[in-house]
Amino acid sequence: AGATVKGIGGTEVGKIEAVADGKVTIALYAGQKIQVPDAGLRGNPDGTVTIGYSSAQLKEIVDKSETTDSAPAPTSGQ
Repeated sequence: AGATVKGIGGTEVGKIEAVADGKVTIALYAGQKIQVPDAGLRGNPDGTVTIGYSSAQLKEIVDKSETTDSAPAPTSGQ
């Protein structure tokens, strides 16, 4: 918890708020929260975490699923 989350291309998209039961809650800088499977994240040597989505993709996921707090695991070869 507390680690900076970067999207595809290295753009910072938010911070990890919580990790529980194989899911990670990310507080996005846009003010929204999203919960993703921990398998969808990769740790980096600098202490940040990378998710296999761009900030635009994350926003789209949150906008489409405002009634749920989960997103599918990235499948972009990461």
